Amino acid sequence: MRALTFPKALTLIALVLLVLRRALWVETSKVAMPPAPFPREAMAIVVSLVVLGASLFVILSKKYPPESDRWAYGVVGTIVGFWLA
Repeated sequence: MRALTFPKALTLIALVLLVLRRALWVETSKVAMPPAPFPREAMAIVVSLVVLGASLFVILSKKYPPESDRWAYGVVGTIVGFWLA
């Protein structure tokens, strides 16, 4: 098994936060607070920034093999395309 590198750990943390978001929302919804105005957009921004950060780390660090650079460039392109669409 390979070691857990920084980009993989960052992506794993983002996925765990996405999964826990629903459970935490149900728990906090017992309090009479209005819902966030744009929860979907906020999560899209947070996930985009986390994944973009991991990809840019792989691209700029130059210590990963070319295969890693390829997926990192692909992820950056996907995120840019998502926000431009």
